Amino acid sequence: MDESEQVQTNYNIELNSAANTLIIGFLTILSLYYLKVILLPLSVAVILYMLILPSEKYLFDKIGNSVAVYVTLAFFTFFIAYSISNLLYSELSQFIDNDIPELQSRLEQKLDDLSNLTINGVEIGSATSLITELASSDRINSLVTWIAGNLASLFSNSITVFILLVFLILEGGTFPDRLRAASPSLYVKMEKIVSNSSDAVNNYILVRFFISVGQASVCTIIMLIFGIPGVMVWAILYAILEWIPVIGAASATIPPTIVALLWLDPVTALIMTTLLIVNCSIFASFIEPQIAGDKLGLSPIVLILSLMGWGVLWGPVGLITGPVLTVVVRIMLEESDSLRPYGIMLGKKDIYSEE
Repeated sequence: MDESEQVQTNYNIELNSAANTLIIGFLTILSLYYLKVILLPLSVAVILYMLILPSEKYLFDKIGNSVAVYVTLAFFTFFIAYSISNLLYSELSQFIDNDIPELQSRLEQKLDDLSNLTINGVEIGSATSLITELASSDRINSLVTWIAGNLASLFSNSITVFILLVFLILEGGTFPDRLRAASPSLYVKMEKIVSNSSDAVNNYILVRFFISVGQASVCTIIMLIFGIPGVMVWAILYAILEWIPVIGAASATIPPTIVALLWLDPVTALIMTTLLIVNCSIFASFIEPQIAGDKLGLSPIVLILSLMGWGVLWGPVGLITGPVLTVVVRIMLEESDSLRPYGIMLGKKDIYSEE
């Protein structure tokens, strides 16, 4: 075989390899989209299992009883969830009982002022009627029904995730031994993948927690300075929605902005909203991609693209689970000799600087 034939052969091999990669990628995306009902609860259950794995090992070394370990984990999880929900319920009840009537009164006053306002001789009373129509009881009832439907769906998915998590925990005690007996080499690779993925998940959750608390704290200080009502409600909302990267905090800015427009004069409300938006932009554009990407071992641009992709495929839950699933994919690619270059492309440069 002469040199030109060798070049043509190599070219055909590379072309076939690229075509196969595109086909596999396309089929994978279709599977993720159309099998969302199955894969989404399963992926959340796997992430939760990786999250509790280090705590399980630590408590098992201290207690020595698996049942006592999971009872302890369940107790602490219930206690934390109960404390947060109780605080949110208390603050929300106080806001509804004490502040909502005053906000409604101020809304009516501002609508009356706007109905009598003219701009260049043109009355804008029709705009106030539009606002009144948007805030009608029928639309509010429709919104409440929509929220209730989504909560019911979330509860149903939570039950599915819980059942899958229980089976993963039960299988976690026997599956490694079966895998070791069936294929020792595959066991070594899988053990490394699970260990590295678990470390990445726990580091990411820890960073996500501190980012959430930091974002909520800064926003709370801003809202306290301007003196709007329901500050603790909005602070908890910031802390919860911050777990949705990039867009979560921006969404949490909408309710306090509306309250500020009713409670404060327009200029002061605009200043407060600007400060909240600037704070969210700093966290979303600089702090989150750098810190979260560093802990996950992902390039910041890969982190942003993964959020966009998983968000399109799986919605808001995909925005939360996407970065974790991407790092698991990166670790799996790195354990394959033929696919390792793709894993390196997804990672940060300093991870491989020593190699």
